[in-house]
Amino acid sequence: MILAALSPRERAVLSKLAEGFQQKEIPETLPVKISVSAVRVYLARARLKLGARTNYQLVALFVRACPLSAKEEGECSAGAVVKIVS
Repeated sequence: MILAALSPRERAVLSKLAEGFQQKEIPETLPVKISVSAVRVYLARARLKLGARTNYQLVALFVRACPLSAKEEGECSAGAVVKIVS
C-alpha cells in the first residue's frame, strides 16, 4: 500500500489529523481555504484508498508509513511519496 495513492490535499489533511488537530481545526491550519465538510470528504477518500475503517486506523497507517525521524526531515510532508512498510 502506498501513501502516494492519496492526493496532495488528502495527505495534507491526514498529516494534520496525525499531528493531533481535530477535524474542525484542520481548515484553519492549511494554506488553502477549505470547509470542515471538505476535510471529512478528504479523510473518507483516504480511508477508502488505504483500506482503513476509521480515522484512528488511518492515522496509524500514516504514522507507520512516516516515522518521526522522516517527519522531522520533511520526508512526510504533504507532497512526499512514502511507501508503507509491511
